[in-house]
Amino acid sequence: MGIKGLNKLIADNAPKSIQFKAINSLVGKKIAVDASMWIYQFLAAIREGSQWGNLTNSSGESTSHINGMLSRTIRLLEAGIKPVFVFDGVPPDLKCQELAKRNERREKAHSELEKAIEIGDEELIRKQSIRTIQVTKQQVDDVKKLLKFLGLPTIDAPSEAEAQCAELCKEGIVYGVATEDADSLTFGTPIVIRHLNFSDSSRKVMQKHHPGKNMMQIINLSTLLSELELNMYQFIDLCILCGCDYCPTIRGIGANTAYKLLKKHKDIETIIKNIDQNKNPIPDNFDYVKVRELFKSPEISKLNEIENQIKWMNPKYDELSEWLIKEQNFSESRVQSYCERIKKSRSKTAQTCLDVFFNSNSKNLNTKQNTEKPELASQAENTTKKIKLEGNIEIENNELSGSEKKMGNKTSENICDIPKTNLIYEGNNAETSTVENTPLKQIPEKIPISKKKKSNKVISDSDDN
Repeated sequence: MGIKGLNKLIADNAPKSIQFKAINSLVGKKIAVDASMWIYQFLAAIREGSQWGNLTNSSGESTSHINGMLSRTIRLLEAGIKPVFVFDGVPPDLKCQELAKRNERREKAHSELEKAIEIGDEELIRKQSIRTIQVTKQQVDDVKKLLKFLGLPTIDAPSEAEAQCAELCKEGIVYGVATEDADSLTFGTPIVIRHLNFSDSSRKVMQKHHPGKNMMQIINLSTLLSELELNMYQFIDLCILCGCDYCPTIRGIGANTAYKLLKKHKDIETIIKNIDQNKNPIPDNFDYVKVRELFKSPEISKLNEIENQIKWMNPKYDELSEWLIKEQNFSESRVQSYCERIKKSRSKTAQTCLDVFFNSNSKNLNTKQNTEKPELASQAENTTKKIKLEGNIEIENNELSGSEKKMGNKTSENICDIPKTNLIYEGNNAETSTVENTPLKQIPEKIPISKKKKSNKVISDSDDN
């Protein structure tokens, strides 16, 4: 469900926290994806079309989730994005009441759907059909198998996927989190990416801001808090008052009123003491203290528990093709087309990452040369072409053409694994130390410091992960 009214509140009161960027600006970046939400979107999307039944195989089993996940994931790969898919675990106890309400609404929708079919009301059929959707364990397992064949990392969250995605972003493992739910911000996600789903509805929204371009929306949590003039704890209280999945709301208090009250009273405790409880009665099960703690300290897997799962492997094209064709009844020509697109995207991404890597360093080097004395600039021009990568692997600049050329135990497409690199120049020697997605406090431990402090100058890429 997300947080009621939060997106509009942000647009109205913190517009600087929202940026619109081209999707191709994410090339080489790692993005966490709430996979469970995507599966739901695929099942719902098929009902938005001219036919309201799911895509199925010869056994009558739904394949909409497989088709949707494969198509969208290939689009991500073609954009040079490296996704990490996170799946929901056991929902927290505080969500049980909300889940019970959803089950009731779903059962009612089934009944209404039967009536709509009887009278032939197509619009009502579409609406009620969407309300009956429930993601099954089999569908989740299908998607995990698909992603395994594609060589993409998956993580099973112990509880809420959004909380786990937020942790990956906080730790610098991913650049941002792709989601449409605003409660990702409530869990503390530093960078939330919206409309990264290539859907028609998202495209229409983005066209209003940047016609003719493939755009996405990025929300920066730090800027958001600054513009709202709230700290993180107050922002969590704001989201609880707006309405979330874990407790009911106070009648008569919506997003705008909640924001005004928090600006004045600072926290929920003080708000409750100062509002007219005859006009705004407090629900009996308004357990905001536990909900606040859930947002502050959700159940998640720590980095050392899941880091071995975060690996990008080579796709298993033969296994993928056999599974799609024989078990899911995809046409052979269609599967072949998918595989060709995947291969092409990997090659393209590798070359693009190399271009970005060297162009960025070239620009930084030129900037350095322009600000140095002539003799120092001349030394920089003669800098050795050897670059040291992770694992004591050395490559020559002129050996980097060709997306599949070997670099020790790495290929050039793996250079996307090192988007953040600090170059320390000293005399005619160039050393490269990789600090990939490392929390700021850990960076000094990773970068070798030159003994000649006066002559040591650092030239670095963008701070983006």
